[in-house]
Amino acid sequence: VLHAHTLTASEVHDAAELFSIVVSLSIFGVGWFTHELSEDRHALFLACAFLGVGLMDSMHAMSFPGMPDFFGANTVTRTSQYWLAARLFTALCFIASAFILPEARSRWLTKRWLLAPALAVPGLAFALMSFLPDRVPATFDPAAGLTPFKVLAEYVIVILFLLAIPAYVWRWRRTGDALTRYFVAAFVLSAYAELVLTAYRSAFDTFNALGHVYKVAAFCLVYRAVFVGRVQAPYLGFAA
Repeated sequence: VLHAHTLTASEVHDAAELFSIVVSLSIFGVGWFTHELSEDRHALFLACAFLGVGLMDSMHAMSFPGMPDFFGANTVTRTSQYWLAARLFTALCFIASAFILPEARSRWLTKRWLLAPALAVPGLAFALMSFLPDRVPATFDPAAGLTPFKVLAEYVIVILFLLAIPAYVWRWRRTGDALTRYFVAAFVLSAYAELVLTAYRSAFDTFNALGHVYKVAAFCLVYRAVFVGRVQAPYLGFAA
C-alpha cells in the first residue's frame, strides 16, 4: 500500500532551488547561444546575469543545512549569505537591463565583457563565504532568528526590485515590447519573496519555503519573456 508523502519545508526548498538553477542556466543558454542570430544585447546581458545568479544559487543550495559540507560547515548564516549575494546581484542586473536596448552596440555589451563579471561576482562570493567568513556580517542567530543585518538587507533588495518596475515601465513605453509585462510581474513576485523571507525563524519553516516558491515563479516569467522574445518570435514572424 502506498502512503501519501507530505513534502517538508526542506524538500520544498531543495526542489525550488534545483528548479530555479535549471531555469537560470536555461535563460543563460537561450540568450548566449542565440545571440549571433538575434544580436539582441538585452537578452545577452540577461543571459550572462543569470549565469552568475545560477552559480550563486548553486552555492546557496549546496551550503544549506543538511547537505554535505560545502568548503566549510553548512549553516543557516552561510546559506543565507549566498542568498543575499545572489538576490542583490539579480536586482541590480534587472535595473541595469531596463536601459539596455536590443540594438545597443556598446563594446561593453559583448560576450567577453559580460561573461567576466558573471563569473567574477560568484567567485568573489565563494571566496568570502568559504575562506573569509568573519568578514561577512552574520545573518542568523540560532537563539534569536534573523539578525538585523539580514532583515535590513532583504528590505534593501525589496526596494531594488520595486525600483526595477518603473525602469521597465519606461522601457515598455520606449520599445513597445509587450513581453516587458512578464518582467514587471517577475519583479513584483521577487519583491514579495524577499518580504516573506524577513519573517522565517528556521531554515526549514514555511516562510522560507514560500519565499523560494515565489522566486521560482519569478524566474519562470523571466524565462518566458526571454524564450518567447528571442527564440519563438522569429518563427512566429515568419509564420505570420
